[in-house]
Amino acid sequence: SEPDGRGPADHGPRSPGDAYRVAFENGHEAIFIAQDGVLKAVNPAAGALVAAPAEEVVGRSLLDLIHPEDRATVAERYQRRIAGDATERSLTVRGLRPDGTVLWLEIHSAPTTWEGQPAGSGICTSTPAPSPVSTSRPQAPRWSRLRSTWTAWARVWSDLRPMISTTKPTPQ
Repeated sequence: SEPDGRGPADHGPRSPGDAYRVAFENGHEAIFIAQDGVLKAVNPAAGALVAAPAEEVVGRSLLDLIHPEDRATVAERYQRRIAGDATERSLTVRGLRPDGTVLWLEIHSAPTTWEGQPAGSGICTSTPAPSPVSTSRPQAPRWSRLRSTWTAWARVWSDLRPMISTTKPTPQ
C-alpha cells in the first residue's frame, strides 16, 4: 500500500500486452492497424494527425485519409502488406484530413494479423513536402537522412575536438 493509503503502487505495465497498450496509447507517432482496407485501431496521435477524434477515425477506409493522387500507390502497398510482404517499409505520400487539408505523411508499415486475419500495421508522421528539386530522385527515409546528418556532425566534432581540448582560454 502507498504511504497515503491509496492502495498498491502502480509501477507501470504488468505484462507485455500492457506495455504494448501503454506505448500505443501514449505514442507521439500515429499508429494504426488496417484490415480489409478499414482502419481497425488507431491511437490518439493518429486522430490528432488527421484532426479528428481517434474514435471517429476507426471504421473509416484507409484510403479516405490519403490524397486521391496517391491512393493507388497506398492501395498497392497495402495489398502487399496483407500478403505478408515486408519489403519497402517506408512511403511518403500526401494525406487528406476530413476538412480537405492536405499534409505530407511518412508511413512505415509492416504485415501483421488482427483478430486472426491478415492486416497491415503502420506508424505515421507528418513530414515536410519534398522540395521540387528532389523529385527527380527518391527521397531517403527521414531516419536515413537523420543518420547522415549525425554522421556529418560526428566527423566535424572529431576534427574539431583536438583543437578545442588543446586551446586554453586567455586570461582577461
